[in-house]
Amino acid sequence: MSSVVQKNRKDLLIFIPAIIIFFLVLIPTIKYSVPLSSETFYHVISIQFAAENGIYLGNNVLFSGLSVYSPLFDFFLLAISKIFALSYLLVARALQPVFAFLVVLSFSFGAYKMYNLLAGILTGIFVIFSALFHKIMFTTPENMFLILIPLIAYFYCVALENKNLKYSLISGLLLGMGFLTQAISASIIFLVLTLLTIILLIGKRKPDFKVYGLLIITSILIAAIWWLPVIFNGQFMQGIYIPAQLSTLIAINEYPQILGIIPLLFAFIGAFFFIKRGQIKDILLLTWLVIVTLLSFIQYSGFHIWVEYILMLAIFPLASMAGVGVQCIRIDGDKRPIFALTALILILGVYYGYGCASSTQPEYSAAQIEAAQWFQNHGDRNNTVINYNSTMDALIFSMANQNVPTFHNSSKIPEISQKSEINVKKYLMGKYNGLDILNDNIGYLVMNKEVSSMPYATLVYENEEFKIFEINK
Repeated sequence: MSSVVQKNRKDLLIFIPAIIIFFLVLIPTIKYSVPLSSETFYHVISIQFAAENGIYLGNNVLFSGLSVYSPLFDFFLLAISKIFALSYLLVARALQPVFAFLVVLSFSFGAYKMYNLLAGILTGIFVIFSALFHKIMFTTPENMFLILIPLIAYFYCVALENKNLKYSLISGLLLGMGFLTQAISASIIFLVLTLLTIILLIGKRKPDFKVYGLLIITSILIAAIWWLPVIFNGQFMQGIYIPAQLSTLIAINEYPQILGIIPLLFAFIGAFFFIKRGQIKDILLLTWLVIVTLLSFIQYSGFHIWVEYILMLAIFPLASMAGVGVQCIRIDGDKRPIFALTALILILGVYYGYGCASSTQPEYSAAQIEAAQWFQNHGDRNNTVINYNSTMDALIFSMANQNVPTFHNSSKIPEISQKSEINVKKYLMGKYNGLDILNDNIGYLVMNKEVSSMPYATLVYENEEFKIFEINK
């Protein structure tokens, strides 16, 4: 074992950025008792639903019939939870530094195999300077997919360069898993690889279409495991749903900050080198960066897209390009400026990353979490909670398994689908009566702290933001 380590000790340096990221993300993970991302709570609810009901291809009534989505992430968390007998929320929280580690390791490994060790190390460090660093602190399907994309790109490049179907098969398998993890992002990567093949054809590089064909067939067959039944069930269009809060316009002058100003500067240098050399891997990264950037501009046409998520797909080619760009900075062939610059980037990365990780907080406020914890410890799970802030419904439901109007705490799908809608506005305005309470099975009202009293209710808890009233029955 020691001889293997001794032989490959230089290659082990590729783990440096991922290890740094792991310990940085560990800071907010230990500091807070809940997952950092509000999205994670929705997935926890979906996992609970799948655990109780199995796979269900109809309208996902937990989300008002809006969500048919790629399931691999939820199934993965469910499997980990069952294997280690841990709660879904605890698993999601524990995976935060693990996912961050794997994303950065994959980025570093991909750049290392495509270029060299120093490019791989720099690629991983450059992630810290982008908005992606904050995103990879979350346990989400997007991060699970980000682990796959450098490997998809690397194996497809090797397949094209060597006309080797084995590597095309591996790339296709990984891309198929991507369609089962984050279908929209996987479609973008599929588009990038397709355009790369077309560009090589136009440039008379004579790409092997068997390589491309195997990529397509393999990825489609894997994706069909989930999406074919969804399409036959008539629910495919239900999956194309983008919440308004995720489709906010991002000004072009904000792009450098999102992508990372420091890696962007070095990426320009790397881009000139790539254009001049023009190897397949160079063309891939250039095509990738241009296509993803152009796709992000669709937001200005009025079409709702996940702009920030799309831009996150540009970080790997940008950071890899920047990693190569740093190595282009030489004085009379002297490489010492490169190593000095690398050390400086590493130090700045750790400093910036520590500040970012230390200041990161859960997307739910402390008062919201405390209110959910009250229901976890004192709530009657047979009663429904009306909340003036509906974004808290997922938090309360996932943490306390407490009924809320947005979701329905039931183990039988027909019972859920037949559940009547609750007029939440009526309760928030205090215009309800005893019969309404009985019919809707209302047990609690979560109101703004300024509310002094509510009809038929007793104040049982308050904090700096909320008051919880228990209905008198």
